[in-house]
Amino acid sequence: EKKDKKIDPKERWNLAVFAGVASSENTKNEKTLGNVNDSKQSSTYGVKTKYNINKKWAVSSGLKFNELGQSVANVSYINAKNNALFVPGASALTNDAAPVGNSEYLFVSNSTKEALKSDNVQSGSLDQSLRYLEMPLEVSYSVFNRNKARINLNTGGFVGKLISNNVALDGHSI
Repeated sequence: EKKDKKIDPKERWNLAVFAGVASSENTKNEKTLGNVNDSKQSSTYGVKTKYNINKKWAVSSGLKFNELGQSVANVSYINAKNNALFVPGASALTNDAAPVGNSEYLFVSNSTKEALKSDNVQSGSLDQSLRYLEMPLEVSYSVFNRNKARINLNTGGFVGKLISNNVALDGHSI
């Protein structure tokens, strides 16, 4: 029995390259600026190494890139660059209803859009792409391992760092 639990030294370390595609859905219909968020298809890829402690237990870690995104249609905004009423970087509003944006665009919620009733308010599509560098740590327990069939229970976590956050309004980077 002890011989069966020991692992061959050649099988102790494994190296794997992986890639995957994931899809998510906004089931709660959460809104941004009064509009529904649509998640973009995400992808992940990287390299992982696994250390087999014995035939049942293993520990793995590596580096992976995770790309996520979202899209919000019919976002209302004001081009602050072409509007003397709005001074870039200054805002008299300090509560949660305050418009958000950068120095060129001022995004407003649907309720604020109705209150403004201005010709300066435009609508467009807002797209955001996020990219993370992550380092996972995973522990595996082999429940079943016969011939080429294997069932493992895995648990773990990861530490991630945001490395890219691109936002585009109607296809133009902002």
